[in-house]
Amino acid sequence: MSTDIQHGLQQVLADTYSLMAKTHLYHWNVTGAGFMSLHTQFQAQYEALFAAADEIAERIRQLGEMVHGGLPTFAKNSQLGSPNARSADEMLKELAEDHQSMSKSLVSFANAADESGDRITADLLTVRAADHDKTAWMLSAQIAHR
Repeated sequence: MSTDIQHGLQQVLADTYSLMAKTHLYHWNVTGAGFMSLHTQFQAQYEALFAAADEIAERIRQLGEMVHGGLPTFAKNSQLGSPNARSADEMLKELAEDHQSMSKSLVSFANAADESGDRITADLLTVRAADHDKTAWMLSAQIAHR
């Protein structure tokens, strides 16, 4: 596997795992009138991110590389910010921004993977980007109507 592909997949994994942990934290800490729906929604999202992290890590292994991980490694390598939100609206905004950021970076990396001839990785990343786009839209739509 090319160094660029390896580095990119490791970055995607760190960001995915970090976003999963942030979403899980917000699942625990959300309060307010929309508590139950957000609590449930955040749970579905962190579970989906956990499954995505597994798929990304398995792709790294399929390409013959070791997965670099552990919470300190993911935190150090993630491009996403630390969780700072206190209110439900702040949580929604922060998570929406993180999903948008991930989508943008995944599209860029998918294009690079495709150009290098790794169509399978490109397809995986394109599917992940579409999921992040949809999640960002759903989170943002709730902010506008709260």
